[in-house]
Amino acid sequence: QHCATFVCPITAIKMAVAGVLFVDNTNLMHLNMSPQTVYDQVHWKMQAAIHNWGRLLIATGGALKPEKCSYTIIAYTGLPSGGWQYKDYSTEDNYTMTVPVPVPGEALRPITHAPVMRPQKTLGIYTAPNGDSTAQLEYMQKRAQTWIDQIRLGTVNRCLTWLGLATKFWPKVGYGIGSSTASFHQLSTCLQRQYYRLLLLCGVNVNIRSEFRQLPSGIFGIGLPHPGIEATVASVNLLLQHYECSSLLGIELQTSYEAW
Repeated sequence: QHCATFVCPITAIKMAVAGVLFVDNTNLMHLNMSPQTVYDQVHWKMQAAIHNWGRLLIATGGALKPEKCSYTIIAYTGLPSGGWQYKDYSTEDNYTMTVPVPVPGEALRPITHAPVMRPQKTLGIYTAPNGDSTAQLEYMQKRAQTWIDQIRLGTVNRCLTWLGLATKFWPKVGYGIGSSTASFHQLSTCLQRQYYRLLLLCGVNVNIRSEFRQLPSGIFGIGLPHPGIEATVASVNLLLQHYECSSLLGIELQTSYEAW
């Protein structure tokens, strides 16, 4: 009753998903593809799912923490051009929706509404329901600048700086890049300012053209990590490992590619 059903349009493979769980992080999903559905109906079904899940947790000794919970309603509206865009109900004057969760020994407590354009940090990665990766790119830039500042203030020689690029810098900055929805151009240019400041620490002429910074050393480039290429490699590996598998991720990938 409380789930999202994904159907592959060509092979007709179906999978019903109630939610996604990882350690103490839970994302409940409810999907209704009927164009006549209004947000009042979605609210009622979403509230029922949250209520059932919360009571189940309480019965087994757990509980939802309202301060760490939020809800998002993803809706679409048509455009005169034939396209579509996300609709944000919270900006409407008559929006009065609240979603409470059950708490042990207390009455229901409301949780925060997260609009589709608001990024949230989950498992170390900033994501927004509308696919905007600006917050994650800014987070990558911040982590890169922090690492560079630590090298500048320390006594690390150039040899160890190059070693740290592969063993410390990129694993820290590029964490989760395979899930990024940013364009190739955005990823290719997001670290250029940080790379400019890193050149001097690596013993490279800072006046070299920016195109050479992320070229592999095998073709006479500097060899700094290229976020666009790294994200592409991660996405291809994800596809090769999970496509046409019977897992949730495999079904979602197959649904997307058959629909596309």
